[in-house]
Parts: sequence; C-alpha cells; structure tokens
Amino acid sequence: LDMNNPLDQYDFLDTDYMDNNAEKYAPLIGEIIIDFSYLEYSLNKLIAEILNNRTDEIGYIVTTKMNMSNKIDLLERFVKLEKSHGLKRPKHIVVLISKLRAINSFRNDVAHAAWAGIRSNGMTRVKVKVDIKVGVWFQHKNLGIKTLKIKHQELLDLLEDIDAIELN
Repeated sequence: LDMNNPLDQYDFLDTDYMDNNAEKYAPLIGEIIIDFSYLEYSLNKLIAEILNNRTDEIGYIVTTKMNMSNKIDLLERFVKLEKSHGLKRPKHIVVLISKLRAINSFRNDVAHAAWAGIRSNGMTRVKVKVDIKVGVWFQHKNLGIKTLKIKHQELLDLLEDIDAIELN
C-alpha cells in the first residue's frame, strides 16, 4: 500500500500541470475508454457464443447487468468447468483471463483518476482509501503519456487475441 499520501486536513489538487497539458491527455484517454468498450463487447460476444452458438440472446440475458469483473469471472468459471469435464481450452485463454483482469483494473484507474491533479511525472490519484490505522489516504499510479500508450497497446493486443478465439 502506498500510504505516503495521507490526507492532511483538507484535500487539494494542484491543477497547473493538467491545465497546461490537457490537449496531450484527452485524446489518448478517450481512445482508451472507446477501445475498452470494444473489448467488453468482444467479451460479451465470446460469453454468448460459449453459452449458445446459435444465438447471442442467451449470453446477453446472462451478462446484461454484469460489470466487466463479473464477466471475466464468468469466463474463468467456464474454463474451469470445461477442464473439470476433461475438455481443454488452449492454455492462452488462462493467460488471457489474467490480462483481462489487469486491463480492467487499468481502465478503472483511467476512468476514475483525479486527472486534474496529475503531476509532471505522471503520478495520478486513482483511489481514495480509508484505513482505520492510517486514516484517509490517496493511492497514486503512474498514468503518464508513456504508460498510457503502452497500456493502450496492450488493450489493443488483447482485443485481437479475444477476437481470434475459435470455440469449435
């Protein structure tokens, strides 16, 4: 835990850096959010196909109110169930599930970051935590341009991997 950023008495974000650099961040953040929606769509289609290869309707009934984490958990349960019945999906699906979890966490950081307070080194507040012993503190992660570009490419690669899965 990064407890080096406790709340003193009042919260304050220094917005100077973002005020001068928003034009660099906004398009990339937007692309990440849009491409993540493509990834979620592809996962919905994959789950629908696993459930019934004749229609997506059953899959969409199952996933309609699920968040991304729940959909990833569902995919993992399908893989484990098949394994328990002696069926084996390619090993890369297990790796893919791990990558889905990581990219989902990244997307949540991007979507919920306190972008106004990003620092010149890329460190950005992504969560407010409450700990009984420490009090209120802020979790920061590096969401600088370089990190965003690397993670965006990982997201695009993962999207290709999901779209390439053959279930038959």
